[in-house]
Amino acid sequence: MTGPGAPSGPPRPATRRLVVGLDPGSGGVEALELAVAVAQGLEAEIEGLYVEDVDLIALGGFTFLRHTSLATGRTTPLDPARLAVEVEVMGRELRRTLAEIAGRRALAWSFRTVRERRAAALAAAA
Repeated sequence: MTGPGAPSGPPRPATRRLVVGLDPGSGGVEALELAVAVAQGLEAEIEGLYVEDVDLIALGGFTFLRHTSLATGRTTPLDPARLAVEVEVMGRELRRTLAEIAGRRALAWSFRTVRERRAAALAAAA
């Protein structure tokens, strides 16, 4: 296309984006370090997709289940409200960690949180 309003120069390549599915069991700092390194090698942005798994949160409704703290090893009855708060806190921590790691490498990044089944969330992001 030529004339007024026509793009000048060679076409721009599409922005590459690496989506990393994150959840409370996704490997933490080491997994994020590796994902950021891969994104940098691909010259891609990185997007952290934190999945608040509805199936995990629904477990809070079962009164016979118990919760064991990874930090203290203490076992208590599973409390749905507490479980929801812990899932939310984990998301904030993963976001902060991604920001820190990507920032050290000057890599463009984004982060979003969804509440649905993990497999469905990852499939939708692909």
